[in-house]
Amino acid sequence: MSNLFRKVWNFRETSPLSFRMLGYILVCSSLFTLFATGIQVYADYRKDVSLVDQRMNLIETSYQSSLARSLWSLDQKLLRVQMQGILNLPDIVHLHLQIYPDSEIEMGEIPPRIPTIKQKSSCSTLPTIYMSWVN
Repeated sequence: MSNLFRKVWNFRETSPLSFRMLGYILVCSSLFTLFATGIQVYADYRKDVSLVDQRMNLIETSYQSSLARSLWSLDQKLLRVQMQGILNLPDIVHLHLQIYPDSEIEMGEIPPRIPTIKQKSSCSTLPTIYMSWVN
């Protein structure tokens, strides 16, 4: 390792302009790489958030009327089947349906160490949905 330092020091002493250009190239390329990586991470994050929003809209448009109908007819079996269908969608890990005044249905487990998003629907007939990115 000391041999490498000696060679670098020797290169610095014999070719100071080349050594300075090498330093500038390394710094500029590192900054460019860091900037490009930051943009890529941000774009991936925005894409994932967009997918979550699309999935939530899909659940609201697809399941809202059937869940409401099952709630009004007090069909617990059908509610569980419909909620199991929602739970089988990708990234859905937990559902909680509050039936006022004193009843509720929960399905799935909230993972303890995996980041989740809690999504409460504006519609009272849709369950609270916990989504997780498990890759």
